[in-house]
Amino acid sequence: MPYHRQAVSLPWEEVPMEFQKLILALMKALGGAYLAVGITISLLQIQVNKTRNTLAVIIIFVSGIVVTISSLYASLLVRINTPGKAPYYLALLGGILLIAGLYYNIKQTKAHKKSATC
Repeated sequence: MPYHRQAVSLPWEEVPMEFQKLILALMKALGGAYLAVGITISLLQIQVNKTRNTLAVIIIFVSGIVVTISSLYASLLVRINTPGKAPYYLALLGGILLIAGLYYNIKQTKAHKKSATC
């Protein structure tokens, strides 16, 4: 990514091999964690759609907000402490979509509970 080169002020080829391996390993581990959270959120959303489970709605939001905040934090650390301009717009968009999803899930859960009591 172009901002990596900006952040360390070196072309990727000049970064020592040990650091390249470390950076790539960390990126792969983080990618795996994001994939796991994404799958978890997807499965929980299916559960919410079927049962209107309020606890699942809360778990979706909390797990999503942890990923969003950690992404924003990492991007802002790079922007503040290096010449690199790490992108943070997708993390912001993810947070906005997460809040929209929370609103929709709460609205649907309340509507389902209202119709069940009538």
